[in-house]
Amino acid sequence: MAVSRANDSTNRARAVVTVERVLPWRRQVQTADALMPLLTAFRARHPKHPAASIVRAYEMAAQAHQGQLRNSGEAYISHPLAVATILAGLGLDDVTIISALLHDAVEDTALGLDEIESEFGADVAAIVDGVTKLDRVRFDSRQAQQAATMRKMLVAMAKDPRVLLIKLADRLHNMQTIAAMPEWKQKRSAQETLDIYAPLAHRFGIQDIRWQLEDLAFAALHPRRYAEIEQMVATRAPEREIYLAQVIDHVNERLAAARITAQVTGRPKHLYSIYEKMVVKGKEFDEIYDLVGVRVLVESVKDCWAALGAIHGAWTPVPGRFKDYINTPKFNLYQSLHTTVVGPQGKAIEAQIASSSSNSSATCVPYSESTAIPNHFTDPMPATHSLPKKIPPAILPQLPASPSLPPIPYTPSTPIQHRYQNSYASPMSSPVLDPHMHSLPPNSPYPYK
Repeated sequence: MAVSRANDSTNRARAVVTVERVLPWRRQVQTADALMPLLTAFRARHPKHPAASIVRAYEMAAQAHQGQLRNSGEAYISHPLAVATILAGLGLDDVTIISALLHDAVEDTALGLDEIESEFGADVAAIVDGVTKLDRVRFDSRQAQQAATMRKMLVAMAKDPRVLLIKLADRLHNMQTIAAMPEWKQKRSAQETLDIYAPLAHRFGIQDIRWQLEDLAFAALHPRRYAEIEQMVATRAPEREIYLAQVIDHVNERLAAARITAQVTGRPKHLYSIYEKMVVKGKEFDEIYDLVGVRVLVESVKDCWAALGAIHGAWTPVPGRFKDYINTPKFNLYQSLHTTVVGPQGKAIEAQIASSSSNSSATCVPYSESTAIPNHFTDPMPATHSLPKKIPPAILPQLPASPSLPPIPYTPSTPIQHRYQNSYASPMSSPVLDPHMHSLPPNSPYPYK
């Protein structure tokens, strides 16, 4: 019986080998199925760009990570594939996608940077090397490791921002699959996410990743509070959705009457933002959740102001609640108009109005080789900001002419000590007096005593 079972297993193995040899297209089908979400997201932003290099990068990564498993039991290649898909959804270029597929290969496999450079170029190798250096260093204390990681991240970000974007996508997928980790690692990673990665995503203007990181970290750090807020949101959702639909319909009617082409959507409330407002501002859940938010996306900046006038014409604006982030953008290039009005049933409505170009800049950072992110700390001052070589006479203050006064000798032996900044006194300068001096000498040329 044992011999027959061994023969059966041997025959099955030979059959598999034969099929793989005779039908090599099966491997291509498996690769195409795995890459379908990634290629779909990439072609949505880059329809005319070839994707053959992305397929080759995936095959190289799959070969390098063959046999490796994650803590969840999935094949390890699923992680770099998910990271690349996240970045493709943000509209990043093929160099970033290839680097994301290979970002763990050098650190966790026998694949070398030389092979990556020979196959995909120096840019991909430099990005992969930058991501690898961020995770390679180990320290005795957690605090020292965090400090070194931050230093290396800042250096890598200064050289190429795509390194940090890959790191953010890597952290997002790790947080999405954090349930497979021990509880103490979950809390540690969640706290790092709130302290480091979510603020960096906010700084880069990638709000979608920031919101996901905050909610996932909140669920890991405070699961009971997260569940309570989630339950309250689910309970109140139907009533709120009906009210929000009425508001959106009314806004669309007002914009259509003004001949403004716009897309009006509801602005969802993120659980962490609700929790933060409840803790920091001390507000009740009903007070926060009842505040309805809508987002109006128009075609141009001038339509933003026209839409603002239409909304203010429909409902009464709340004084002091208007903010112009178009003329004064935020540090992450966010540009829109914010206003709060008193809507139906006397409830406050928050409206954000933005154009298509400013909305894409505020939600993601598409990066390519032709994109340059200015460095405000190292770039020289533009010529338009240079100081004039000669100050016009009209700018100089007109001082009355006065004769020069004779010098006052300094005698150390006298009880009254004088210290002068200049050898000659003038009406525009005064002597620096010794702290022990209480009066000036009788023959002092200065009028005060």
